[in-house]
Amino acid sequence: MNPADFFIKIMNESGLIIDEMKASSTESFVIDRKEVEAKLQQRINQLVTAYKSSSMIEEYKQDIYTEPVRSENTYQISWFNQFMLIMNRAFKNEMRNPMNFKTTIYQTLFVVFLVDSLYNNVQFLPHTFFIHIK
Repeated sequence: MNPADFFIKIMNESGLIIDEMKASSTESFVIDRKEVEAKLQQRINQLVTAYKSSSMIEEYKQDIYTEPVRSENTYQISWFNQFMLIMNRAFKNEMRNPMNFKTTIYQTLFVVFLVDSLYNNVQFLPHTFFIHIK
C-alpha cells in the first residue's frame, strides 16, 4: 500500500467504516454515524498526540529556514535560445497534428475574409470621431 493512501484511509471516515466492516463477522452491518464520527475523532486525536510527542516535529522545525533564500536568477541558456526551443516544440506539435493545423489555417482565412468583407471600402472620416468644443 502506498503511504499516502494509507494516511488518507486513516484520516477518512470511509476507511474507518471499511475497517469496521472487515472486523465484523456478521453479514448485516449497521453503521451508526455518531459512533463512526466519535471513533474517527478518537483516531485523529491519537495521531495528533503521537506526532506531538515524537521527535519528528523538532526535526522538521530545524529544517525550516528562518531567512528567505536568496537566488541569483542565472539560467544555463539565454532567453533567445529558450524562445527558439519553445517555438521549435510548438511547431513540431502543430506539424504532428495535421487536422488541427488545417483547422487553424481555415479559421484564420475565414476571419480574414470576414473582417475584409466588413471593413472593405469603409471611409475614414476623422472629424466624426472627435467632439468639437467651442
